[in-house]
Amino acid sequence: MTLAEKIILLRTENKLSQGDLAEKIGVSRQSVSKWETGVSTPDLDKLVLLAEIFNITIDELVKGDSIKQNNAPEESQQKYVSNTKISLQRVIGVCLLILGGICAIFGVVFMPILVLPAIYLIICSVICFLVKQHAGLAVAWFTFLTLLVLSPMAYWLTAITSAKIIIVVIVICFAVTLGWTVIPIYKRHKGKK
Repeated sequence: MTLAEKIILLRTENKLSQGDLAEKIGVSRQSVSKWETGVSTPDLDKLVLLAEIFNITIDELVKGDSIKQNNAPEESQQKYVSNTKISLQRVIGVCLLILGGICAIFGVVFMPILVLPAIYLIICSVICFLVKQHAGLAVAWFTFLTLLVLSPMAYWLTAITSAKIIIVVIVICFAVTLGWTVIPIYKRHKGKK
């Protein structure tokens, strides 16, 4: 059995799509597809991650021998679930949701203008939860479009100090999400050289 066939077999046994496996390893779906078709092979660090995800040794993964069937699949799945890490994207989504909730409460109780950034933050958190890859890019585009719409409004609302604060908060969020998107892409391209 070839490495490509083993990856397909193990991925399907673990009920993972190519995209899910790619996300767990930190590569593109196309890379997993190339591994499965035999066009390319994973690097050593990716082989280590594959072996950990599938709960087998690297020897079992790479060698031509057939894979031993695990007698206790529930045990291996529990081991992997306990070792999974919470993604940065989910952490940021939760933080944005909490911040949006706090803004909404303060907006309802004290300053109604704070409801606008609350809505913005909650929408950004929903984007973080729904978008599987490049959520930072989606949030950055949403922020850019929001700024595009709010900029003319800010001109008319210059007398209101809280409107300026909202624009500043949105600009800061835009800068953070842009950095959140650009830095991993830069690191990925730097690592390929």
